[in-house]
Amino acid sequence: MSSMGDVFHTFPALTDAMKAIPDLQVDWVVEEAFQEIPKWHPVVDKVYVIKLRDWRKHPFRSRPEMKRFFEVINQTQYDLVIDAQGLLKSAWVVNKIKSPSAGMDWGSAREKLASLFYNQRYSVAKQQHAIT
Repeated sequence: MSSMGDVFHTFPALTDAMKAIPDLQVDWVVEEAFQEIPKWHPVVDKVYVIKLRDWRKHPFRSRPEMKRFFEVINQTQYDLVIDAQGLLKSAWVVNKIKSPSAGMDWGSAREKLASLFYNQRYSVAKQQHAIT
C-alpha cells in the first residue's frame, strides 16, 4: 500500500494466482505515490488511491475524504480482501472494507496485532523471502 517494495513483492503472488484462477480479477489499494505500479500487472483491474499518509497527519480534516473512500470501495462486494503487508495500518484498511479478509497470522505478521483483524490467517515462514 505505502511501500514501493511491498507493491513489487506482491506481483509474483498475483502471477501465481492468475495461473491458478484464469478469470481472476484484482483491485488494489495503494498510496497515491505508487498508483501507476499495480496497473503494470495484467490481472489488476481497478486501483484505489488512498492518501493514508495525509490522513494520519491530518485525521480530523481528512475524515470526509476517508468516509468517501470507503463508501466507494464498499460498493463492490469482494470475494476476499488480502493484506500482504501484515501491518496495523494495512489491517485497518482491510477491516474497513466490508468483505472477508485474509492476512498473516500472529507469528508471521510484521506487526503481530494486525493478525487480529483478519477472518483468515496464514502462517508464513519468517526466513522466507517476500517474493516467495
